Amino acid sequence: MASFDGYLLKNSNGDKFPNHCIVNYKSNPNQQQDSGSWVDSEGYLHRVILPHTRSKLWITTKLLKFSEKT
Repeated sequence: MASFDGYLLKNSNGDKFPNHCIVNYKSNPNQQQDSGSWVDSEGYLHRVILPHTRSKLWITTKLLKFSEKT
């Protein structure tokens, strides 16, 4: 396991979002994805679940001055 580098958010390019800008965050990890779900003639739902999951992240940031953004 890699050691913690002190950031909460990092994109795929390796850019780290500064922690001091984050006021609040909410996450919804490991959401299942459907592929072709359907309801049969008796009203039963049949779900075709994909093997991988997705996560959502909502971030609230503080208002930044231009000098803080650069």
